[in-house]
Amino acid sequence: MKKENTCLLISATNIQNHFIRDDLRKYLSRKFTNVYFVGDRKFSNSQHEILWKNALSRSNLFFEIILFYRLLIIFLKYRPSNVISFSPKVNIYVGLISLIFNIKHIPVVSGFGKYHNNFKKNSIIKFLFKFSLYLVNCIVVMNKDNEKTLKTLFPAKKIFLIPSEGYSGKNFYSNKTFSKNNIFYISRIIREKGIFNMLRAFIFLQKKYPDICLDLAGEVALNEKDLIKFNKLISNKNITFHGEISEDSKYKLFEKVKIFAFPSLYGEGLPRVLLEAQIFKCLTLTTNFPGCEDAISPVMKRFLCSDTLKSTIESLEKAILLEDKSILNSITEEAHNWVNEHHNIPNIINKYSKIFSSTNFI
Repeated sequence: MKKENTCLLISATNIQNHFIRDDLRKYLSRKFTNVYFVGDRKFSNSQHEILWKNALSRSNLFFEIILFYRLLIIFLKYRPSNVISFSPKVNIYVGLISLIFNIKHIPVVSGFGKYHNNFKKNSIIKFLFKFSLYLVNCIVVMNKDNEKTLKTLFPAKKIFLIPSEGYSGKNFYSNKTFSKNNIFYISRIIREKGIFNMLRAFIFLQKKYPDICLDLAGEVALNEKDLIKFNKLISNKNITFHGEISEDSKYKLFEKVKIFAFPSLYGEGLPRVLLEAQIFKCLTLTTNFPGCEDAISPVMKRFLCSDTLKSTIESLEKAILLEDKSILNSITEEAHNWVNEHHNIPNIINKYSKIFSSTNFI
């Protein structure tokens, strides 16, 4: 395959990592003739987006082969000289194709997702990951736990820790009124993202604090059995389920709520939604799992919980009971400033620029 001066930025969905990737595309556009996003949907009408149909779908092995074939067709059509991939399944697919065609490749491991337990044992996923990424220019990880894990599979000099989630959307500068104990949760609705601990903790605490309310949002991706449980739990009159919402609607919810809760049990990379919550000066509760804990400012670590329902209840109640306005403003302002300092997108892009040069990617 004769390669063009083209770089592909490949995710299962173009919406993932889009703040960082858009700035990466602008930077890489100075180095390459063409730079494209590849994913299962388009978040704009940009000519720089390529549709990889159904790439986010989770199905059987036969369908995975179809997805791999569709990606291979994209490679043959656009003939990239360089690729950057996001998320483990995509890292593996792109790694295999890049090996075949000798294409420069940097995988960004945005979290091990549902595969995080596979890296603790000798699994087929672990083997495929190691084989497909054997000759990559380098590997970028988002959190310290993933860095530690991958250094057991690859030479340490190939692993770079870059907190590859930043925030550059609507900002929030004023103090909040914190007049109500509103709680907000947004995510893809799957069991591993802690949705059932979230709902059960809320319903338990509502008996003690009847005025609390919960806003839920996100795409539902539950199996039939879990969907029945979910629908029963959200029938509570103090719970409002919004479904999938726009960025503007999400920001409006962040503006009005006191607490953002995301008790995820998933193998996260570095959840941007936790950065957003802190930017919008919410008390931010999450789990002490890799990725989640990395996205939390030191001042918010008082609200970390474990994977148990009891721990989720205790952390959520701690946030509900914190009512002193001066303390609330002090905590949320400190967290807001921490995100702006540590997840500044220009600084993140600068780190990428340095590894592009040092690893001969460009």
